[in-house]
Amino acid sequence: MVMDTEQPATEEATGSPIQRDEPTLGQARRLLVERWKTDIKAAKTFWEGDFKRMKRDMSLAKLGADGEWVKGGNYTANILQRHVNQKVASLYAKDPKATFERAPRLDFEVWDGTMESLVSAQALAAADPENPVPMQLLQDITQGVQRRKMFDKIGETLVILFHYFLKQGSHRFKRQAKQAVRRALVTGVAYQEIGFQRLMEKRPEITAQMEDVTQKLAAIETLSADLADGVLSEDEAGAEELRQMLADLQSQEEMVVREGLVFDWPKSTEIIPDPNTRQIDGWIGTGWIVREFSNMTAQEIKETWQIDVTRGAEGSTGQGTNMPAQQEVPTHDGNSDRKGGDTSAKFTVWKVWHKKTGHEFVIADNWPDYIKEPAAPDITLEQFFPVLSLQFNPVEDDQDKPKDTRVFGLSEIELLQDMQNEYNRARQGLREHRHANRPGYVAARGQMEPDDKAALETHPANAVIEMTLTPGQKIGDLIDEVPKAAIDPALYDVSPSFVDIQRVGGSQAANLGGTKGDTATESTIAEGSRVETNQSNIDDLDDFLTESARSSGQVLLLNMTRDQVTKIAGPGAVWPEFTAQETAEEIFLTIKAGSSGRPNRQLQIANFERLAPILLQIPGVQPQWLAEQAIRRLGDDIDLEDAILDGLPSIIAANAAATNLNPGGPGDAKSKGTADDPNAQGGAGAQNAPNPQTNEGGPQAAFPAAGGGGQTAI
Repeated sequence: MVMDTEQPATEEATGSPIQRDEPTLGQARRLLVERWKTDIKAAKTFWEGDFKRMKRDMSLAKLGADGEWVKGGNYTANILQRHVNQKVASLYAKDPKATFERAPRLDFEVWDGTMESLVSAQALAAADPENPVPMQLLQDITQGVQRRKMFDKIGETLVILFHYFLKQGSHRFKRQAKQAVRRALVTGVAYQEIGFQRLMEKRPEITAQMEDVTQKLAAIETLSADLADGVLSEDEAGAEELRQMLADLQSQEEMVVREGLVFDWPKSTEIIPDPNTRQIDGWIGTGWIVREFSNMTAQEIKETWQIDVTRGAEGSTGQGTNMPAQQEVPTHDGNSDRKGGDTSAKFTVWKVWHKKTGHEFVIADNWPDYIKEPAAPDITLEQFFPVLSLQFNPVEDDQDKPKDTRVFGLSEIELLQDMQNEYNRARQGLREHRHANRPGYVAARGQMEPDDKAALETHPANAVIEMTLTPGQKIGDLIDEVPKAAIDPALYDVSPSFVDIQRVGGSQAANLGGTKGDTATESTIAEGSRVETNQSNIDDLDDFLTESARSSGQVLLLNMTRDQVTKIAGPGAVWPEFTAQETAEEIFLTIKAGSSGRPNRQLQIANFERLAPILLQIPGVQPQWLAEQAIRRLGDDIDLEDAILDGLPSIIAANAAATNLNPGGPGDAKSKGTADDPNAQGGAGAQNAPNPQTNEGGPQAAFPAAGGGGQTAI
């Protein structure tokens, strides 16, 4: 969207005034806010053990061992990080490909769906045009087909919009989604928050911002309000910053302001569920969830929600002008150039989704009122909560004590930490043993002169050392080598650790860099088992992405206008002419299975080579569809639409036609008079000549053996 920048982006220009003073609070309102703060802090304490475990797992994945172990200078090989990298690479490789599906419906009220009834109705209508029975059936068919075509067109438009917004934002979807997969492997759970950014709306989520001028306009609006209220003076740094931004804004002939679908990826410890939660996936038993924004400055709060928390905030500089008489607010001495308070003061902000009331609101610690008033959420989803979860190792736990019940999934780090520690201990023990086995000598006390001892300890290579020896005395009579304990390789063998890693995490030694005595058959079987295990995780990821796509489609249908859709998808886009809710129930987005992972092209090509000769013999198979299937397996970045032009013959047919029409050639119609009879051209005819196989196929990839996979994902 292009905006005129002649008017400065101040309070009057944007139409969204900034609330600069704390409103007068009623006792009930204040108590409700305080109760929510108490409940949130209690929930955070309830999940404290899980959050500590997540932070510990992140540290283990980063360091490869406990922090004290690393600080002690001990041997550390970070196998966990290598395992996570391998798994991320096999699970997520590219942006998912969305498609649309129509909900199963009976679109025809009269027609039974058979071709016999259609042919019969057409015959009856032709024989007796006045008969209303066949005309009613034909009209029912026409309306049903038109309805299906309309929803198909809406679905195609929805897919275009979804793919468009996947590539919007300062952090692209693939980069953040790949990090979310890594987060789920390391901490046990990852989240995605789906939102909709409206014009001139600044969001608190850093990763969910679109690349437009909204952030700059929010800062200008805040500084302009401060200057108008006298919070800023003309000679302060903030006023100069405002003048510079206004000058830059007015120098631009046009600026881009976007609105649309945005994705954010909260940290695993930022989402605080209701303690009654029984299952993270789908939020079973959850009455409310909270997203925590820690260390948010007063300036950021003001720019986002137009609330000046420096005036009257508990524990901040200054006191609100409209504070209730019975409310005493402590103040502190602070150095600030802002008359309204220290805008760099840190606050903990909580965004709450309450399912029972159907409200979304924002509150902050040390602030007695709402930051954002309770209201219906900006977006509406089937499950109400706009936060989706991803887990690869979910658990089923039902303890007698609710606090001991675990709902967060197991992390790969938690599963493999003992094997990682045992590996490091074995290698550290070998290091210490080798260090202890360095050459050492022993001598009887008082038998050697101090100078002789120093000469033996510090002599250079090939040195001739003079020592005080009695006649007939040998050096061996004075000193002797200290006996050492031989190093037993079996004592420090790390193979058992790799065996356990394979059994628990799926990665074998070959995946982590080298084997020790494994045969090719053993490695192949183990690799097949790993691929099957990863396939289960890929299914989990596909389900997560499909749920994200379906929710995103609902958000787009309920919030995008026809003009916005046409600008993005083109003039041929179709958008619902009836209620968006009806459309959301009729059509939904889904993700093509495995489209975000790294495909096993070798196996796919082998399967297609076996299937293609059969498809070529089936009547009615579309050539373009067959070509699309072949190209998709060779490289899905090829666009067949640019290569095919309807009405043109195949290249082989065009070459054959050119040969037949070549004057003087073997198929010359004028000289032979047999243009329509290739057999009359003899052995030189273009279609009669030998046609050897020009693309000799090499050995195909073997099918997996029964009961196990033998293919390597490439």
